[in-house]
Amino acid sequence: MKYISILTLFSCLFLYSCIGVDEVDLSSPANQKIELDTTLTQNAQWSLNEKRALNSTYYNVYGQAEDAKVVWVSTDPSVLLIENDTARAVGSGTASIYATKGTLESDRQEITVVEGDIIISIEKAVLFVGKSETVSIEIENPFLSKDDVIWTSNKEEVVTIDENGVITTKSDGVALIFASINDVSSNSIEITVVDGDIIISTSKTEIFIDASETANISTESSNINTDNAVWTSSNEDVATVDENGVITAKAIGTTTISATVEEITSNSIEITVTKGNITISSSDTEFLVGKNATFNISADNPNLSTDNATWTSSNEDVATIDENGVITTKGVGTTTISATVEDLTSNSIEITVTELPSRTATFTTTTSYTTEGDVVLQQLEDGRLQLVFQENANISNGPSLYLMLANKTNPPFSIDKDGESVAVNATSAQLHPNRLTSSIKGVTTFDVPEGIEIDDYKYVVFYCTFGPVFGSAELK
Repeated sequence: MKYISILTLFSCLFLYSCIGVDEVDLSSPANQKIELDTTLTQNAQWSLNEKRALNSTYYNVYGQAEDAKVVWVSTDPSVLLIENDTARAVGSGTASIYATKGTLESDRQEITVVEGDIIISIEKAVLFVGKSETVSIEIENPFLSKDDVIWTSNKEEVVTIDENGVITTKSDGVALIFASINDVSSNSIEITVVDGDIIISTSKTEIFIDASETANISTESSNINTDNAVWTSSNEDVATVDENGVITAKAIGTTTISATVEEITSNSIEITVTKGNITISSSDTEFLVGKNATFNISADNPNLSTDNATWTSSNEDVATIDENGVITTKGVGTTTISATVEDLTSNSIEITVTELPSRTATFTTTTSYTTEGDVVLQQLEDGRLQLVFQENANISNGPSLYLMLANKTNPPFSIDKDGESVAVNATSAQLHPNRLTSSIKGVTTFDVPEGIEIDDYKYVVFYCTFGPVFGSAELK
């Protein structure tokens, strides 16, 4: 029995050697297959314009993975278009994709393409350097998640954007911002970064009704074109402003003018619209009683006539003023002069009316010589003094008679200024200027020597060099 088993074994070995090991076929078509990558099989919902790389694994008849070229097929290229081993969703709908190698096909993966955009927006697309702004995102495709968004700036030296969609401006320039999710890109937003303000100015801020004024606009930024500025008036009933910055006054009041360029707003200028201003003036504000003077009037609005101005004096006992602006002084005191044109009132000017200083003395006869009546020592406008006998004056003549200003009433007197008395010159022609040669009847005027002040002497004296005083009167 033992020998039969050994014989059987040798018989089998002989037979195997005759057949040859290479002729034993262990292969099976069941081992040959193409498997799709899990990125395809696990995500069957695609967004419009989404694209993905196509990957698969080929197994040979021995069940061994090989690096083999496969051909990809889409059952509907209007939905899924295959180019260079990449599939791109080009239309909404359903299509299947699979891989082939010869007659061998993979399983088919059905893909549904859903149409829906990623939309980003921003409140302000023009910003100053150093500012931040958040970009909003709206996803219309239900199969895309905000958690997967990737934000991109094409010029990070101008604008950066973080994972939360917050942009930060860095320098003057223009940059594009966009978002993407799973290779689906949003619209792009152009961000303009400005390094410099927009400044408007006018040569004047007060404008007359129906007049115009042009506002100027400037900026230091090279990224702003001020030609497209949008001008605004806060109160167009008062003044309007056109696209060229021309302000036109409409009615009395105030309004604020500003300009906006690409969402950047300038400074503001307050404009006041008026009828104009009336100004009166006078070369003097101090006058003597009984004098006249003319006041001047002008209007800064060339369309406003001052011919019909109404003049006013606040105290007509001091001075009156007529329709031509001519004042007449009446009495000592102050008054305020002003003028009105239509409903506009001018500035006011206070004037002071004074009288020249004077002192009065009254003579009464106390000797055999007649010395009667009033005399006034008065100061003239040029500062000189005069001694004026009034209408009731009656002074008789005498030998070597002198008219004196003195600080005493008893002789002797010097006819030269000596601090106590001074002779007064007669204004009428005299043979001897310091000596009276005729009587005084009525109004008679005598000049007082220069250098005499009105308060230097106390008395007016008629003195005869022979000794007697004809008469004296105290100046009060």
